[in-house]
Amino acid sequence: MAIGIAAMVMGLVIILARSVISSKATQQRNVFGQMNAASPSLGRTMPLVVGGVILVCGVLVLTGVLGVQ
Repeated sequence: MAIGIAAMVMGLVIILARSVISSKATQQRNVFGQMNAASPSLGRTMPLVVGGVILVCGVLVLTGVLGVQ
């Protein structure tokens, strides 16, 4: 139960902090920043996608569809 709640909280934090994450990811100080700066829409949407997947996994753990061993 605690793992499901933690996953939901992490998913919400990633979704709410996506602007901070994307601004840090598109700074051109390293190779990854240069790659993300070439495609900024991907840098903005990936935190939303990852946070959504983590949030759904947390809900599925709480409902018992996914099991944690």
